[in-house]
Amino acid sequence: MLLFYPRHPNALANETPTTEHHSATTGEADMWTSLTMESYLEVTCHYTDSNTELGSVVLGVSKFPKSHTADNIKEALSELISDWGLTGSVAAMVTDNAANMVSAIQKLGLRHLPCFAHTINLIVKRAVEEHKVMADIRSRARRVVSYFRSSTNATEKLILAQEEQEMHLLHP
Repeated sequence: MLLFYPRHPNALANETPTTEHHSATTGEADMWTSLTMESYLEVTCHYTDSNTELGSVVLGVSKFPKSHTADNIKEALSELISDWGLTGSVAAMVTDNAANMVSAIQKLGLRHLPCFAHTINLIVKRAVEEHKVMADIRSRARRVVSYFRSSTNATEKLILAQEEQEMHLLHP
C-alpha cells in the first residue's frame, strides 16, 4: 500500500532531493494521532542544493493504520525513500526520541538525530513534573481547560465574561 505522495515530475519544480542536484540530504519523520484517533506519519526532506542553499520538501503525510512498531515504520520509510529515488543518499533522519522511531531509523541503517525541540520539551516537562508547585499549577490549568472544552454553556459564559471585561477573546 502506497502511503505517501507519488513522485511527480513537476512536484518539486524540477528540484527533486536527489544526489544529482544536492550535496546533502537528511530526513525528518514524525508520527501523531489526530483528535479522531487516526494515526499519521509525515516525512520531510531537507537538503542543500549545488549552490549550498537549504531546501525542504514534505515528501508525504498519510494515515498510518498499522501498529507503530519499528518494523512497520521502517517499511513505510524505506518505501518512501525508494519511491523518491533517495536510496543511498539520505545521511540521517531526525525524529522524536520514541524508541520505535529510533529503532526504525537504525534498522534502515541511517544515523538517527534526536529532534532538538522535542528534547527541550522533554526536559521542561520533566522539570515541571519534579517541581511540586509547578506540577500543581499545570494540573489545575489542565482541569480548567478540560472544563471549558467539555461544556458549551461554560464556554459561552466565558466568552461573555471576556467581552464584558473588554478582554481579547480566549477560546478554549
